[in-house]
Amino acid sequence: MASSPPREDLMAQIDDFTIRYNATARPYRWRYDARVEHDRYLVRRSD
Repeated sequence: MASSPPREDLMAQIDDFTIRYNATARPYRWRYDARVEHDRYLVRRSD
């Protein structure tokens, strides 16, 4: 099984694709953090 590319490489590929296919696109920052959502889930489950 092939290893997955580093996260930075995937982010660069997404940026390149978005900018190439959308002339008005600007680079964006991925802000979702699954750890925060998981912590909320654990709090709900502990009640």
